[in-house]
Amino acid sequence: MAVYQFTKDSTPPMPGSDLDRPRRLASAEAAFTEALTSGDAWRRFCDGLRSAGDSILLSPDAASPTDLAEGYQYLLGLVHSLVERELYRTDAASPAFLRVQTDVVKVGMDNPDAALMSAPLSDDGTFEIYGTVGRIRLLELMISGGGRPEMHYLDEFAVGPGGEFRVTLARDKQPGNWIQLRPGAHSVLIRRAAYDWDSEDVPHLAIRRLDGEAGVLPWCLRTPTAAEVGEQLDALGQLVAKNADYWVDMVHSFRDEGDNVIPAPRPLPATGLNSARSSVKGFFAVPEDQALVIEFTPPEGIFWSISVGDMWYRTIDFSHHQTSLNAHQVELDPDGVCRVLVAHRDPGVPNWLDTVGHERGVMIIRWVMVSHRPQPEVRLVPFAEISSSIHPQTRRVSPQERAEKISRRRDAVAKRLAVPVTTRWSYSTRDIDPPRP
Repeated sequence: MAVYQFTKDSTPPMPGSDLDRPRRLASAEAAFTEALTSGDAWRRFCDGLRSAGDSILLSPDAASPTDLAEGYQYLLGLVHSLVERELYRTDAASPAFLRVQTDVVKVGMDNPDAALMSAPLSDDGTFEIYGTVGRIRLLELMISGGGRPEMHYLDEFAVGPGGEFRVTLARDKQPGNWIQLRPGAHSVLIRRAAYDWDSEDVPHLAIRRLDGEAGVLPWCLRTPTAAEVGEQLDALGQLVAKNADYWVDMVHSFRDEGDNVIPAPRPLPATGLNSARSSVKGFFAVPEDQALVIEFTPPEGIFWSISVGDMWYRTIDFSHHQTSLNAHQVELDPDGVCRVLVAHRDPGVPNWLDTVGHERGVMIIRWVMVSHRPQPEVRLVPFAEISSSIHPQTRRVSPQERAEKISRRRDAVAKRLAVPVTTRWSYSTRDIDPPRP
């Protein structure tokens, strides 16, 4: 199918980035009204669903009924995510953060260490992001619009003694923490990523407009016009179809590197080739009686992690299985090398990535503000020969210890993602969070 052309040196823009929805609504209001009242708007939405289903069915990498089952499950999650975004939609007049993904609804090889939320902006407004950050390894703010996204990190800003945090987003300089909004700025994405899942805090943040009209309802709570919903259905049909094509083509684009290879970094969908952050993606193919050994000497820096996903570019369940590890969670061997094993059953070593029955899938390494980006060595070994294929002093992990680790993962993921879908009505869950044992 190859609708989108991914190469080692270029990545197509994300679907919908060229869809100027306010402008097209203003210029075609009568047409969208007629499309809604005639039923054409709903039919266009259904046409988008049908096209997305064909993308799954015709994927060049779907090789079994199980692949297709996961593919359609992925598609349901994609539809859910896009529809939820529309149903909880706000605008710059009354913005709110909306949770982007969960441990069930996954698109775009989600980061197991992170929780993401986004909110709309406008370049002529003054906004404040506020709340508490506590202790967190990585808090990243990405401002989109007006060219390549602009990245900001927590260490750029002053934080109060109790973790209190405020930053103003505006075109003109503001006192205290300030992010300048460039012409065209339209949204902010916040990425909250933990290293120590057991002890780091989940930042509680909200957003408000400081210079807007008081009492303005969020977009999703206003009584809509026929034209607005007609445009909404038309846009959803396009976005579902285009996103399905995009991520299928993304996975297929790095299959040409071969199986069990971690290639050089490629441009990121949002930021292109980026000096601060990067991710390298490969495809694993591990038979039942073998294991994949990934070796590298870790860099210094803010954040790095490795995880495995299915062929639809979704992280394999990381709450009840150890399918991801970050720099805090891995254990280095006495020679300072990190050796990670991808295998179908527990090899009894700390750095095991569980395939959860997937013989094929995606592996990804994320680098964020690190000293260098090492090139890992990858090799298949017989499962029965693992002990002779790794460092002789690699620590062993008992079934009891593994069960305890998985139990703590489950609790940590539940806490990190147990937040409102939106901060519109309640920006914090601190008062209802259960006390830590």
